[in-house]
Amino acid sequence: MVSSSELQPFSASAPPAFERSPALPVSNTSVPPAFAPPASNASASPPFFTRNQHVQLSSNSVVESSTKPEIPSNINIVLFGETGVGNSSVINLIAGSPTAEVSADVDRCTMASTKYDILVDNASYTVYDTVGLEEPQMGVNGYFDVIEKAYSFIQSLTNAGGIHLLLFCLRRARITATVQSNYRLFHEFLCDKRVPIAFIFTGLEKEQKVEDWWSRNQRDIKKYGIHSVADARITAVHDLDDPDQVAQYRESRKAVLGILSEWTKKGPMVMDTQHWLAMFLARMATLVPQKRRPKRKDYTRVLIKRCGMEPHAAKSLTHLIEDSRP
Repeated sequence: MVSSSELQPFSASAPPAFERSPALPVSNTSVPPAFAPPASNASASPPFFTRNQHVQLSSNSVVESSTKPEIPSNINIVLFGETGVGNSSVINLIAGSPTAEVSADVDRCTMASTKYDILVDNASYTVYDTVGLEEPQMGVNGYFDVIEKAYSFIQSLTNAGGIHLLLFCLRRARITATVQSNYRLFHEFLCDKRVPIAFIFTGLEKEQKVEDWWSRNQRDIKKYGIHSVADARITAVHDLDDPDQVAQYRESRKAVLGILSEWTKKGPMVMDTQHWLAMFLARMATLVPQKRRPKRKDYTRVLIKRCGMEPHAAKSLTHLIEDSRP
């Protein structure tokens, strides 16, 4: 495991930090080019598609579609973070009522996901509470577990119409190697840096002035290449007998809902399932030590036995994974 003392800032080639307004709830920065949807006449190459494009795959694809799919109207949010950072509290904050429960029986495998449908005013959100990494690297057996979870998760996202926004839940501002790996796992590996990402900082109930805390810590966050389009520093404690806590809770909810409203306007990123899965698994394999990374036969075996794929489809997807390796 890599200790936090061994962390190195990203190289100078890392993308510049997005400018943010100090006022909550939403950054006033214009949308970075990476998050702007392609023009209708753009020649963007597949397998990426905008919301209104017809996803038509070739005859060699693992999945084929001859009719235009029904595109859901829900706004899809992927919420992720390490165990214990407060994902459930963030979901309850968005919903405005107890919706997600913390349970020891919850599947803690990386990429395992629980879906919550939340209606806020006239907006219909689907929040995917998704398990992140607990270590900065993983073993090959853990990677095989991820293949099974990622297959189900990415299928669900494709059927739902894609991802509009990533929410990275962090407790205070302790940037570790695992935090960096989780940022890459979702922002880079899963979303190809095409989906805006916002930070939700929890565990700030004892801070008298949250803005002072942010002033002390934002430089350390940015120097490790952890950038966002917006952020909210929240308190999830909601004691109805404490007027100060009630006021802080209301401000926290307003901040988070403001981010959801502002940064989901541009529409989702979506890919066909097999290209999306191939891209993600090929990139995630870089977290496995070089000598332990799966071979072609390993991928095929796991896809058949654990994902229930037909042999010809599993072999086709395995070739895509190999072609997608960084």
